[in-house]
This record gives sequence, structure tokens and C-alpha cells, in this order.
Amino acid sequence: MKASGFFASSLLALCAWVLPGGAAAGEVLPDSITFISGTRSFVDTYDLTTAGTLSVMLSDIAWPGDLQTLGAFVTTSSGVVIPDFSPGKDAVIVGPGQVSIQWFGIGTGALKAGQFGLDVQFQPGCTTAVPLPGSLAAFASGLLLIAFLGRRRQAGLRRD
Repeated sequence: MKASGFFASSLLALCAWVLPGGAAAGEVLPDSITFISGTRSFVDTYDLTTAGTLSVMLSDIAWPGDLQTLGAFVTTSSGVVIPDFSPGKDAVIVGPGQVSIQWFGIGTGALKAGQFGLDVQFQPGCTTAVPLPGSLAAFASGLLLIAFLGRRRQAGLRRD
């Protein structure tokens, strides 16, 4: 193996070793559409192992009719973190531990029924920015490799 090939393969191995692992995506807890007949209330409890951002989106689906009342709230061991909110989206930073989401609704019309959608997502960590040090290292090593090969080519042209 030539010295230049050894240098290039060593540089690639070093970059692969320095690059961080894959980025972790958020976790979708429940994502559902639920049918309500009469007056109903539901509770889901989740055990979160790390702090992060909890996003809750509640939507009224107008079939067979709008719901008379639709609301939800989110609690942790420290108390209510998202107070009563109507259909819409809300987010809050929560610590590790149990998180409970309670939602409720009242059906209307002749059937006293309706539907709603609930989407709960958890993003571990309290920041949403994705660090890019691995990309910077790969870019810099590519520039160094191009500069090295260009310099080598110029040295070869001068000999001729």
C-alpha cells in the first residue's frame, strides 16, 4: 500500500471514530382518534426516564358532530404542568418521572357522540437544536485531503 493510500484510509478511519452516533428522534406516545358517546374521560400515564419536551395536540373531529366540550390537562408529581386547554397544541418541559394526561369530552346531537384526535410527543433533552460537530470534522478532513492531493499533483507536474 502506498503511503498516500495509507494516509487517506487512516484519515477516513479517524473521522469515522470521531463522528458522533446517530441523532435520536422524538418519541410519539399516543397518536389516536377516539370516539366518544355521552360524557367520557380518559387518563394515560407515562413513565419518562429523562427530562424533555412534552407536546400535546388535541383536535375535535366534526363527525358525526362537534363535541360540546373537549379539553385536557397534563400533570406530573410536582403538579399541573399544562392546565385545562381546549383543542389546539401546547408544549412544556418536564423532568423524569410519571406524567399523566387526562382528556374529557361531551358528545352532542341525536347520537350524543363525536370524535377527537390526540397526539402526544416526547422529545428527550431540553433543547431542540441538533449539534453538527461531526459534519464539521468530515468537511475539514475532506478539504485537507483535497489540498494534499492537489499539492501532490503539483509536485508531480514540476518533475516532468
